[in-house]
Amino acid sequence: MHAACSSSSARIARYYRIMSLRSSRYTLGLACLIVTICTILMGCNRAAPPGSGPLQLPAEGYINLLSRSIMQSPDKIHWKWSILGERNWRKAEAQGAVLSLSDVYALNNVTERGGCNVWELDLEVTAPNGQPAVWEARLHGSVGTTVVGKGTLDLQGSSLTSAVRIVETGDTSLHLPADIIVARLGGTDLRLTIAK
Repeated sequence: MHAACSSSSARIARYYRIMSLRSSRYTLGLACLIVTICTILMGCNRAAPPGSGPLQLPAEGYINLLSRSIMQSPDKIHWKWSILGERNWRKAEAQGAVLSLSDVYALNNVTERGGCNVWELDLEVTAPNGQPAVWEARLHGSVGTTVVGKGTLDLQGSSLTSAVRIVETGDTSLHLPADIIVARLGGTDLRLTIAK
């Protein structure tokens, strides 16, 4: 009976050791999971100071503007500007060479719908085979809203690349409200206005 009791005690002690190891692994795994989730949540909600990184959520009252040349040839120029805000804009408009974002609401507002905080402005200017140059500017939101401004460009005997001057060529943070000349199309300024 003494041997059976000792064998039973050893099995119980081994069971508690295994359970203790499993429990500590479970606790460690749970702690790692909680730390990871908190880091992700805090990282997604933390506003970056102006100029700290173009893909980070900008500080309150700012936007991040990213500029990229897509194509440049003697008969076609294509540039793209990406707008990342810390708020949503619901309304986009195009009136000639002025494109605008308005109807603002907070990024974390749970009752408002229909806006977004990520927009792209595409400018394409073409001058095919001696034809008059035409330009098209498309402002497109991540919710599917798109507005288009169009026009012609008198080259006055100059090349397309000398008649089109891109003004915003780098990544930057801008204070709101913003009125930005992104390009000069001959004598016309292509403007992007963003409401605060």
